[in-house]
Amino acid sequence: MSAGKPLVSAIVVAQNQRARTVACLQALKDTADIPLEAILVDRSSSDGTVEAVRERFPIVKIVRRPADSSFGVAGNAGLALAEGRFVLLLQPSVTVGPGCVGKLADFLLTRPDMGATCPLLVDEQGELDLEARRAFPTPARNVGAATGLNRVFPNSRFGGGRPGGGGEAHEIDAGSSACLLVRRAAVDRVGFLDSDYGQEGADLDLCYRLRAGGWKIYFVPQAHAIRTPLNLPKTEVRSELWARHRSLWTFHHKHYAANLSAFPNGVVWLANWARWLYEVVRLELNGQVQAAQRRQAEGRSSQERAPQPQPQPPAAIAGPTVLAGPTVLAGPTVLAAPDSPPSGAQAESPPSAVQAVAAGLPQGRSDSSPVAAVPPVASRGEAGRAQVPTAPLRPAGRRTGGRYKAPDRAQTGGSPVPRNVSEQAPHGPAVEPADEAWPEGRPPADDLPAGL
Repeated sequence: MSAGKPLVSAIVVAQNQRARTVACLQALKDTADIPLEAILVDRSSSDGTVEAVRERFPIVKIVRRPADSSFGVAGNAGLALAEGRFVLLLQPSVTVGPGCVGKLADFLLTRPDMGATCPLLVDEQGELDLEARRAFPTPARNVGAATGLNRVFPNSRFGGGRPGGGGEAHEIDAGSSACLLVRRAAVDRVGFLDSDYGQEGADLDLCYRLRAGGWKIYFVPQAHAIRTPLNLPKTEVRSELWARHRSLWTFHHKHYAANLSAFPNGVVWLANWARWLYEVVRLELNGQVQAAQRRQAEGRSSQERAPQPQPQPPAAIAGPTVLAGPTVLAGPTVLAAPDSPPSGAQAESPPSAVQAVAAGLPQGRSDSSPVAAVPPVASRGEAGRAQVPTAPLRPAGRRTGGRYKAPDRAQTGGSPVPRNVSEQAPHGPAVEPADEAWPEGRPPADDLPAGL
């Protein structure tokens, strides 16, 4: 940007895009190799765009317009202040590359029949931006875009006919207001921007009028610029879709409808708005799919962050009566462990009956568990229920003549034989040792309690 007579006047129309506007003007200043001026048309920004531009670039001309001003109205306000031989339409989302403006101006200087030029536009990943150069939306192309015939027959009249990204400079139908250099003399002859198009379509209409006036429009791939896509909310995307299809119908009504009858015009109208409805439905479905994917991702992350449950200590459950050698030991009662061990201590289960005997405790008891009574030998009653026998087991004796004989004093150490088992084993009945068993391995049937 220079203070002398400019060769190019760059017009930037912005609204609440402070960071992008500053970056756009900074790139324009850093890469300028020809005299140029910058004009900012601000549509009532509330994010400090004007203040930031005035602080960083005092030489930039600033024009304020209402927030609801169309792109055509804002662009025409900037054109009124332009002094350059060429006019550059530039959007805040575009940063020009080194020598971009100079290369475009060179083509206009060397080709008097050229009315406008546009550079090669790519996104941040280097992909071609095909929307930067377009074919005119003729009635056949409108129908082809709505029915899919443009993809089936791309080289027919239903196709778009967009140029490639490389090669030499060549003629195209129309450029884009993202970055479009226009000859001021051609603008003065055919007019600049039509304010009837709202926010979309004014650049397409300008290129159509330039070609109708005998001027050519060229695509120059040697000059390049980077266009950063906008992350718009869904409501603004719907508004943009409406503005785009409204501008397509406005373009058709202005340039083609007079040469067609009512039926072809109705077909074009139906195709245009059917395509708009399809794009709105697709937008809603894509939004629902993305929302579902986000919910699934959030659910997986919350499960990963959730603490894992700690295993509970097992319950200490005593088993049934235990036979340890010649002694019958009664197991402790069932003790359920607490749900969680005491803080700072490990939950302990009560010792078993065998551990109690090894520790010298009374049979059938432990130091931490109550005593469970030894279940007596059951017999079958008349009703089939288990009944407690009345006769206790006899102490160990000898078999003489097929009869069981009680031991004498010598066998019992000089002490009388107890009449009740509980007198000898207060905590459980005594059982004859295995080495003193009867030769047959079983006492006579009449010496056993009933039911065995």
